[in-house]
Amino acid sequence: MNTASMVDALINNKPCVTVIAERYKSQMEAAHFHHLLEADVLEIAHDTEGCVDIIERLTRGKDQKVEEWAQFLIDFVRPRGVSRQAGEVAAMAIEIASKGKNAASINDFIDQLAITSSVSAR
Repeated sequence: MNTASMVDALINNKPCVTVIAERYKSQMEAAHFHHLLEADVLEIAHDTEGCVDIIERLTRGKDQKVEEWAQFLIDFVRPRGVSRQAGEVAAMAIEIASKGKNAASINDFIDQLAITSSVSAR
């Protein structure tokens, strides 16, 4: 199971199908996999036949998770907003961290900056 590929697929508006079976139990313990499960963005099968059924439904254009994908992208992939460049936010966080600030201070600063930017843009 490659959760990074699953996240990449969602970023590119592609569905994710996974088979949850006992033999993959250790892989299902990955932190990102739990985020994906909690966000309800995965099409889950419990066996090969179920996986085939899901893929057939998806190829007919019946995707039931589109709204969940959109929310996942906002909450998990781009929590600072889709209009802000992720690299810009990361660079800002790294610069602040280099000054000895903790994660909470960094988040507060970036959040405050976003509020200030949205107010001044009006």
